[in-house]
Order: sequence, then C-alpha cells, then structure tokens
Amino acid sequence: MRCSTTAELWYVFDHLDQSPWKWTAADRKLAEEMSSYWADLARSGDPNGSGLPAWPAFTTSESKVQYLGNPITVGGVANIHGLTVFDAVYSGVRGKPFAAQ
Repeated sequence: MRCSTTAELWYVFDHLDQSPWKWTAADRKLAEEMSSYWADLARSGDPNGSGLPAWPAFTTSESKVQYLGNPITVGGVANIHGLTVFDAVYSGVRGKPFAAQ
C-alpha cells in the first residue's frame, strides 16, 4: 500500500487507476477486497461476503481485528495495553453512558 494520508480511499473505492503509480497485483487485489467489504457492509450491515477472507466481529473478550494487507489477516490489537489510556480519557469525557441516562 502506498503512503499518503488519503491512500486508503483509492483502495476503499477501488479507484487505483486515478493515480499514475505502478500498482502491483497485490494492490489491485486489496482494493477489490476492501471495496467489496464496504459494499457488503452498506448492503447488509455485515462486511463479510462471498469470496472474501472472514472479518470477525470485534469483541472485548477476544479483541481480534482485521489487518488489511497482503494477505488480509486477523490478529490481536497492536499495543492493546497501551490503548487503555484512551479508555480512561474517553470515559472521563463521556461521563455516564447514553444508554444509562
């Protein structure tokens, strides 16, 4: 995947040909898969679809995430323990959860 602050958009919308870069077969495959995930999500509320690697639902008990690359894989959240600082900050900002109000 090319480095850019908006590079994911070329992949999400499968529009690699809008740039003159020398895209690889892996780039094209990833763009096709990513745009299919988005289309499936918009259509059914579930990104999983025929011919795509399974995208697991995130749960706090398993904490598995989808890594979009060559190949697409599932793994643990990188630095999950370091992310607890965000939970603490957001809990303070959010206050009482909306569902409990």
